[in-house]
Amino acid sequence: MRRPYVLTGVFALAFGGALLAGAEPPKRQDTLQSFYIVSFFISDALGDSFDEILDVTPQGDDVRVRAIRISSWNAFCPTPLVRAAGRILRRTTVQEVAGRDLCSFTQEEITEAMQAARPKYVEDASDSASETVVAKCGSTTKVLRLPNPVELNWKALKRSNTDVSALWDTDYRIQTRAFGKHSPFYEPSPDQERQMRDSGTILVPELVSGKYDAAYHGDMCGYHKCEGYLAQELTAYTPPPNEDPLVVELLEASSLHLAKYVVPVLTPIARTARIEGDVRLKLATNQETGTVTSVDVVSGHPLLVGEAIKAAKSWQFAAGNVPKQPVEVTLRFELHCPTK
Repeated sequence: MRRPYVLTGVFALAFGGALLAGAEPPKRQDTLQSFYIVSFFISDALGDSFDEILDVTPQGDDVRVRAIRISSWNAFCPTPLVRAAGRILRRTTVQEVAGRDLCSFTQEEITEAMQAARPKYVEDASDSASETVVAKCGSTTKVLRLPNPVELNWKALKRSNTDVSALWDTDYRIQTRAFGKHSPFYEPSPDQERQMRDSGTILVPELVSGKYDAAYHGDMCGYHKCEGYLAQELTAYTPPPNEDPLVVELLEASSLHLAKYVVPVLTPIARTARIEGDVRLKLATNQETGTVTSVDVVSGHPLLVGEAIKAAKSWQFAAGNVPKQPVEVTLRFELHCPTK
């Protein structure tokens, strides 16, 4: 816990004398000028990961808050996607937005508080989220590293150092103030998605410039070197298309004359595994209605056949074009991922 700063002895007398003489008190050189927080999230369960940068910068009498997310385009393709959203908070300061004096913390203090709050047993860390706070304090830069919360006993941490424990809430609190209850990346509308993609593309030169490199360390860089990490990830960045990379083609479509056709989808596990290939099915039909009455698998990957069967059972042949005998069809699953 921080102790209140008390002026005592000769220093207090000298300080008071200077005030009486009309001299200005010495100015702090570590005033918080700006800061950013880089969060790294990885989920073994979802097979996904992303980096998110929360940048807080003064703009005149206001403060600009930018949220930048760098992720894979989708579960199929590892092609990078950069999106960004911003808000201007009026008539405020960086210090007020931060909610605490980030310049007063040291990594040593944080490490000491964490060591005193080590849990006996670490919870499941298949979903991991670590943060790094980088604060501009006068002419110096402070880097504060915050590990995955499951590595800490929160009750013990709050008892031993409430200031340090509150650091983990800084990102969430600022994003809530700027963007509301939900992250701007949570279920955006098509127009919002397009705007965030455009804003992200504009920011790529800033991202690869090294401006945020101080936050990257250790596991945050995966198998890459942390030096120039974003420049490595975003070299020759081109925004991926805003469309589904999975293409499912019914090869016999022109000869089947279907009145109702439903495109198969891919299960999450198949998406994560990036499964492609052909599925061949044999269909039997109702001669009067044209509906599919049964579906047998001829061949295909086990992770594809289930959704292929489900889709085929909902198909219907056009009147006058209902096959009298079972017919074989081929569904081709292909991923069209742009190269990085």
